[in-house]
Amino acid sequence: MDTKQGQTRARGRFAPSPTGSLHLGSALSALLAWLSIRSKNGTFILRIEDVDPPREVTGAVPGIIEDLHWLGLDWDEGPDIGGPYGPYFQSGRHDIYADTIRRLARQRLIFPSTASRSELAELNIDSQRSATFFPKKLRPDRNTEPGWYQELDKLVGSHALRFVVSEDPITFIDRWSGPQSSVLADVCGDFVVRRKDGLYAYQLAVAVDDGLMEMTEVVRGRDLASSTFQQCAVMDSLGLGRPEYAHGPVICDENGGKLSKSRQSLMICSLREAGVDPRKIVGFLAAQAGIIPEYEILSPGELIKSYKNASIRVNDIILRDPELDVLQ
Repeated sequence: MDTKQGQTRARGRFAPSPTGSLHLGSALSALLAWLSIRSKNGTFILRIEDVDPPREVTGAVPGIIEDLHWLGLDWDEGPDIGGPYGPYFQSGRHDIYADTIRRLARQRLIFPSTASRSELAELNIDSQRSATFFPKKLRPDRNTEPGWYQELDKLVGSHALRFVVSEDPITFIDRWSGPQSSVLADVCGDFVVRRKDGLYAYQLAVAVDDGLMEMTEVVRGRDLASSTFQQCAVMDSLGLGRPEYAHGPVICDENGGKLSKSRQSLMICSLREAGVDPRKIVGFLAAQAGIIPEYEILSPGELIKSYKNASIRVNDIILRDPELDVLQ
């Protein structure tokens, strides 16, 4: 299969944010991404998405690395071992993002905005759109402030930078869910790529990193599927080749809510400290995701053959306490 920029070897990644310890949901995402790449003899990358310092938890990164290794997952490039596409911390890639912002500004694909969340929420209160929807009518006239893009740094503290979305649909084919399509102008409107405080937005950083690191595939939870359209818009505008996307199941609690990091007993570090065999966790996650038909105690490497022939479930996984008895 031909891949990006002449690459013939598959490249994929697990890219956690250091906002706390790994839980079963993030472990499942890591396992699916790892199996996909290892089944193709590809290159697996660990990238730390620490683009939002206020949300970071001190010591989270070493804990994440320790938990992944304990589960039996390894990588070929990452923050602890380096590689040709580093840095592998987003906090070390700010110059790259700044260059991208300047490029988008020259292309007139971004603009400064003072609109706050509360102002947008009030504007959208009578509509069926989300509270953060940014309507086209709020875009400034391009001729009102000529040259603003030459003084981008002076806007920090007063203006966010928003990406100009198209009214044409963005489409991609999800490996497990099939064709996907969205018109960003109707769904979210012009979205933020640099925050008012100067921090780079998640959508920009992820799109740029996946492109420049030459990812050929992105395997992650379906809760991030809607972000794919914004990331594709940024990648397309920069001429970066898109990876293949595959969005797997999200693990939810008994009430159907996303499994919270606050449920300490289901943190990987808690299970490790309790003496649980990591192969029990791997086998449990594999059975829940449809990699194997029923629960077995297995290592990640023992799942590669099964993964190649598996039909991965895409609907959410509802965890009920009795099912967790195997993790004892």
